[in-house]
Amino acid sequence: MAQDSDKATIAHISDVHLPTPGKLPLRDLLNKRCLSLLSWKMSRRYRHLTEISSRIVADMALHRPDRILNIGDITNLGHKSEFEQAEKWMRALPAPCYFVPGNHDILVREDVRHGLDLMSPWMEGSAQQFPYVTRFRDVAIIGVNSAIPTPPFKAWGRVGEAQGQRLLNALETTRGLFRIVMIHHPPGYGLVKSGKRLKDVRKIAEIIKQGGAELVLHGHSHNESLVTVPETEIPLLGVSSTSMHSSKPWRRASWNRLDISKKEGSWSLDITQRLLADNHVMEDGFTRHLKLPIKSK
Repeated sequence: MAQDSDKATIAHISDVHLPTPGKLPLRDLLNKRCLSLLSWKMSRRYRHLTEISSRIVADMALHRPDRILNIGDITNLGHKSEFEQAEKWMRALPAPCYFVPGNHDILVREDVRHGLDLMSPWMEGSAQQFPYVTRFRDVAIIGVNSAIPTPPFKAWGRVGEAQGQRLLNALETTRGLFRIVMIHHPPGYGLVKSGKRLKDVRKIAEIIKQGGAELVLHGHSHNESLVTVPETEIPLLGVSSTSMHSSKPWRRASWNRLDISKKEGSWSLDITQRLLADNHVMEDGFTRHLKLPIKSK
């Protein structure tokens, strides 16, 4: 973005929850996956629909984003067969994409080579080292992993001390760029139930405050929301599920279009929610224009 007129357009999506493939080996279900599969078969497969996610992808293509940021939960069970399906889905997207895992993608404790490693092309080549940092134009994208295996009926997350320190370093070394932190579990309060929260939310919010960021994107809640990182004015933006069928406007399938540019010595951020309406037509929903200071090195 060498000139004020230049603009970067980014698509923000999350919680695609692609359908679980047919029968899975019984040995792979003798853990928390059994409960998640039961939830999928009894209810969630009627709410997360491929025809809806296809509409979202088609609408993104019409807007020609420079990048797509996928904030996790592309699977339901974190099974290798699901990641094989997800790999094909990601390759068909209409723009280069970056991904961070959600709680469903790391549902049980196992080697990343059993599935998550297939997402490496969209995580700067590693499913083990977070955060990763990638840049284009004057934008720095910082991918954080908050997903950890949890007990049944829990879906909390944790970034951890070591990754937190690397996050701080990444924020400091990219100062002066428009820094976007992408993390599945929101580093904020009241956005999800206690059993789904980020365990070290206070610590991670403090790191983001200390290092600085221009925007934090999350998923997990299945709700459209815009608040701020605690004790800062940094926008914390959530998005509803890419595949969700719901009668509630804030939970209907959508994606967020983010238009970023430099204007008069500051960052200009235009947020436009692209929402699947009652008549199955995509339309503009929530919109917001933000003017953000450029934080020099």
